[in-house]
Amino acid sequence: MRSTEKSPSRLRHLRRQIPAPRSLIQKSWARWCQQRAKTMRRRMKPWRKSPIPRKSPIPRKSSIPRKKPTEREEVLMEINRVFIAGNLTRDPDLRMTPGGTAVCDLGIASNRRYRRQGEDQMQEETCFVTVTVWGRQAENCNQYLSKGKQVVIEGRLKYDQWADKESGKNRNKLTVVAERVHFMPRSSEGGSPQSGSSQGGYSTPAEQSSGGESDGFPQGQPFNDEVPF
Repeated sequence: MRSTEKSPSRLRHLRRQIPAPRSLIQKSWARWCQQRAKTMRRRMKPWRKSPIPRKSPIPRKSSIPRKKPTEREEVLMEINRVFIAGNLTRDPDLRMTPGGTAVCDLGIASNRRYRRQGEDQMQEETCFVTVTVWGRQAENCNQYLSKGKQVVIEGRLKYDQWADKESGKNRNKLTVVAERVHFMPRSSEGGSPQSGSSQGGYSTPAEQSSGGESDGFPQGQPFNDEVPF
């Protein structure tokens, strides 16, 4: 019969196959985790000293910079355009600057009719505006316009400030600098005013439009370029 006794070498081989106690496995696993954590910290340490800045937290609503206006928005914010239709309150006042440029002041009254709520009667209010015309337009306004004539002004607003020589107080005035002056025809003549685009930036009266250059209206010449802007 085969002997059932085990040799010493066989016993040593069996001892190697016997699993270790549970506490020993836990200690080994804990030791491995500690070493792994140290290794990961060692690897992450250079990233902490990286010059790349971290993302800052989301700023508050009040600290968010406003969006810069586009080119179109800037243009729209700087529009200065005026259209006025009315009658002359006085004859044109023409004068010449030291540089030889003609300047004409016009007084215009523009009426507005409206009806108040709950009333049947129409109300009327009048706005008086001072208009300054420069160059060749000023000369033609002085020649063809008079008190009571109706005109349409296309221009821009201008704010002036000066010191009164007598009282020493500061004065201010808001005027309109005309870029185009359209002469309206008389009610008996009918028709519509000329555009003025082909006659140097102004419109002529209907009764003078057929006179050509003999009436003092140049063809295709712009007004004097010494107009201050």
